[in-house]
Amino acid sequence: MQGILIMTYIIYGHQQLHLKSIARLKQIYSEIGCTVEVSDKRYKDAWITAITKYQSSKVQKLTPAVPDEQTAAQAELDGFIAAQAQAIAPELLTTVEINSNHYEIYAGKQLITYIAYDHNEFITQPWLVIINGEEKFRDTTVARCQRYIEWHHQDGTLNPFAPTEVPEVPQISELSFYDQEAFVNRELIAGIFYDHDNYENFYWRVIINDKEIFRDTTSARCHSYVKQQYQQGTLPMQEPFEEEAEELLALSEGEEIFPLHPTSSSCATGNEIMAQIFNECEKYGFEILDDGIYYEPSRTYSNQMKEECLKMYLNGMGFRGIERVKGVHHTTMITWVKQLGQTMVDAPSQDVHEGELSGDRNHPGDRNIPLVGELDELETFVGSKKIKSGCGQQ
Repeated sequence: MQGILIMTYIIYGHQQLHLKSIARLKQIYSEIGCTVEVSDKRYKDAWITAITKYQSSKVQKLTPAVPDEQTAAQAELDGFIAAQAQAIAPELLTTVEINSNHYEIYAGKQLITYIAYDHNEFITQPWLVIINGEEKFRDTTVARCQRYIEWHHQDGTLNPFAPTEVPEVPQISELSFYDQEAFVNRELIAGIFYDHDNYENFYWRVIINDKEIFRDTTSARCHSYVKQQYQQGTLPMQEPFEEEAEELLALSEGEEIFPLHPTSSSCATGNEIMAQIFNECEKYGFEILDDGIYYEPSRTYSNQMKEECLKMYLNGMGFRGIERVKGVHHTTMITWVKQLGQTMVDAPSQDVHEGELSGDRNHPGDRNIPLVGELDELETFVGSKKIKSGCGQQ
């Protein structure tokens, strides 16, 4: 460490000495106790040179003193405070765009909040900052919401709940537009479904163990709610289904699990597999739709609804048209028609006695013969218009 240069008396600069007279230089020479011999006492420069040399020889190089214990303790405390501030400094925030109306904000791998757009009319501040399904802030732009999040995240007032170990973010699997599921390591933790019977704003709901725990306006908000609740450890645990529980119990006991209906050959065609699936679903009351297989035990139709749908079908209305009018899926209509066909009386055989087909209503055999009528369907075709008309056309 370099020393500190100090002087124990007044230092006179070279220019200052040039301004002094010889008499004053002699006085300074005696005041500082100069011991350098003056070469020629008649000249001013000789006195200045002697005084300058003597001042240079009196410069002392002092080593700084060893700091005391209080100074060392204060330096150690300052270093500890700086290290702790660096350790608890907030992480950089990352914004993930789910869609144009929904953004998720992450600190590391933890979802701390999300920004959503409010589609209600006559609102001047449509952008919301939402934490655990509750609105915390509202403003006109996404940038202002992000600034609010950054400020309050830095001072620790945005989301005081901070788990020590943050689990992975659940993955969303979209079965269809109306049905999504949240998974963690291939384990189902929640289902997100569209409520067809609700005509209010909160169409989407989160279902766990067949119970609704949350409802919101969009599926993205439900996804973010499930993610945040799961990372905080406040999401209810999904219980395994009965079949899964039986399989897990059998595996724990060392039993071997066999498929329900094993195929006799590994080269079964796709049509055979689909026919087998259809038969099993029809057997157990499942309904095969375009976007999946569903079972709704609470969804039953009255006999009056069945009769009305069957009458519409017999009057020539298609399955799709009945579905649009009555709300009954076309596959359900096909099942009803099949069931009705099985209960109808078979047509008379070709070897019926000619007297039974003579038209005599008094004949005993005619009473069991159903009257069959055949309707011819008239189809017309309208061709494309060949004659052009209008201004300048003939």
